[in-house]
Amino acid sequence: DAKTGKEIANIKVDANVYAAEAELALRVKDQRAALELARERAAMEKEEDQNQLEIFKEMNRLRQENQAKEREDWGKLMPVIEKTMEQVAQLLEGKGRFVDAAIMSPVPLNGIKALIGASGADAEEFRALLAPYGMNIKVVGPKPGGASAMKLIRSVCMKGLSAVLMECLEAAQRYGVLEAAAADIAGSFDERPFMQNMKRYVCGTAVHAERRIHEMGDCLSLLGSLNSSTRMTKATRAKLMDVTKMGLRETFNAKEPDTIAAVMEAIVALGPAKV
Repeated sequence: DAKTGKEIANIKVDANVYAAEAELALRVKDQRAALELARERAAMEKEEDQNQLEIFKEMNRLRQENQAKEREDWGKLMPVIEKTMEQVAQLLEGKGRFVDAAIMSPVPLNGIKALIGASGADAEEFRALLAPYGMNIKVVGPKPGGASAMKLIRSVCMKGLSAVLMECLEAAQRYGVLEAAAADIAGSFDERPFMQNMKRYVCGTAVHAERRIHEMGDCLSLLGSLNSSTRMTKATRAKLMDVTKMGLRETFNAKEPDTIAAVMEAIVALGPAKV
């Protein structure tokens, strides 16, 4: 309760009263519950704005359309497609304030301190309103959809890394070296800050991709002999082949570039990705 500071969980309250007086309404999990709250509020403002209920109905339709196949977990502000966020912001323009927010770190590990990315014209006010209650909010920009896009871009790495580790450690288990392989991989990551590792991986691959293709071929041979999963290893080999075809080694004269940005700029300059 923003006014008293008291916890109101598990207490039956009049939704009409809280919807009318609330400074902020967070849609966290259940779409139906969120829509009901929106309908209550819209009904109370009917005399002032006949279109409000239709706006919230359209918001819900857009969310359902873009999230039909997405599983919702407790405590998770749903990352949705950036286009949906832009549409919602347009629908609410002049009718109410809207902030796109996405949880960027694990809630079970960090609790209320879990990092939340926020974007939109009112993102700074959203941060100022909730920061005093201990929430860790980072404004990522004024564009609606920016936080959701950041969440999904981040997930490419975080979920992809999980899949690579699953495949790698499966092979280690089959070969009987699980503990040794896991310790060796962890040690490699722990040697230096991850930003340094990221630079080494990206800048090194830009100029050494062709040589690494052959190494991944050897990896596939080993995995095949173990009857182990190969999906991620095949994808890695295919990506290295793509990077080789980009001619980045020639672009950088066979010398590792100084920054990640230099590699990304060179890739984007080649035009739209083919896959």
